[in-house]
Amino acid sequence: MNNKFQNLEERGQYLKEKAKEVRVNIIDMIFTSQSGHLGGSLSCTDILTALYFEIMKIDPKNPKEPFRDCFILSKERACPAWYACLSMKKGFFELSHLDTLRKFGSILQGHPDMKKTPWIDMTTGSLGHGASAALGMALEGKILGATYRVFCILGDGELNEGIVWEAGMCAAKYQLENLVFIVDRNHLQAIEAAKELEKSGISAEVIDAYSVKPVDWQTIKKSVDKTGILFVAENHQIRNGLGYELAYLIALEGHRVSFTSLGLDDTFAETGEYLELLRAYGLSSASITAAAKRLIK
Repeated sequence: MNNKFQNLEERGQYLKEKAKEVRVNIIDMIFTSQSGHLGGSLSCTDILTALYFEIMKIDPKNPKEPFRDCFILSKERACPAWYACLSMKKGFFELSHLDTLRKFGSILQGHPDMKKTPWIDMTTGSLGHGASAALGMALEGKILGATYRVFCILGDGELNEGIVWEAGMCAAKYQLENLVFIVDRNHLQAIEAAKELEKSGISAEVIDAYSVKPVDWQTIKKSVDKTGILFVAENHQIRNGLGYELAYLIALEGHRVSFTSLGLDDTFAETGEYLELLRAYGLSSASITAAAKRLIK
């Protein structure tokens, strides 16, 4: 913990200002790259700021210290927030690297890569796997009698992965007090909307398509064949996004489907409170629910 502050109010103000800087860097790098996940990055900014500028015991001058605190970003698409924090801590890497996000040869890839980015403790990609990696690190620490802690941020939608619950049960079994799971419940996932639809007697199948290419068309096709309806919600630009790709596949195979998509339509979002932005750009669970009902009618 940072002891240079006289009281909690000073410490809180310091972290608020740092979080603002992190958000500015996130927006700058995603705009420069014209690629990346803005919503999920902004929603975990306060958590990462607190970890890197206050809570975690780490020394940029000694990056390979074996008993340092460790961090894993299981909701890996929010890595711009992580990169911003690392660049703002002296000794990790230069701030100028943020302009290279997602570029070929960059140390800042679209998913965290421990072989490319300094201070990344674990590569993550498939949702849920970060929880198991964190579990393994914490278990090793307990066996060695080490004092380090392992922090892992999970997305709320990611909690639907069975591997997360298996990791949680295992952590409880071995009483891993050195393991800290943090859930970024940003209300972005479509499951919230699905619950609202269910209250109206409408059953919805929620599919995390994960990426635009390759897209899991067979899984989506099974659902489309069953319902005859396809609704896509994206927390980024819809142009050349998942909706575009699925519309192409639907046309290619000649499916007769009621289809629509939500997302940012050739607009770069402003800064502001996360849930406020979701409402402003029509991406809240309420907006998704209303749009789905219109599609069904």
